[in-house]
Amino acid sequence: MIRFSLSHAVIAAIVLGVEVCIAAFVHDDFVRPYMGDLLVVILIHYGLRAFLRINANTAAWSTLLFAFAVEGTQALGLIHHLGLTDNLAAKLILGNTFQWGDLLAYALGVLIAWWSDRRWFHQASGTR
Repeated sequence: MIRFSLSHAVIAAIVLGVEVCIAAFVHDDFVRPYMGDLLVVILIHYGLRAFLRINANTAAWSTLLFAFAVEGTQALGLIHHLGLTDNLAAKLILGNTFQWGDLLAYALGVLIAWWSDRRWFHQASGTR
């Protein structure tokens, strides 16, 4: 089940670099919140594929369910109930505010990750 795919890891690293640049330099109402959400699920998808022997479908569904679960914790106010509203790491991981648009960004990001993964890494080995 554990494996290392350099090509998937490189894509994940590139997306991580873009995410860091967005976090450091972009402070707007569209790119940072929505493109950041779209890219984070692409990062998670390719990160899973870099280290686990799972196919693109499993990675996509797992990523989407995880992202929706995190957004669900935001809807429930989990970060407030845990008293972590001032904790930067908790805000980065759990988020702070539920937004319906985030669900759309996650779904679109997962679709892009799944489609690109299937297109670029379509292999007969069964790890598509």
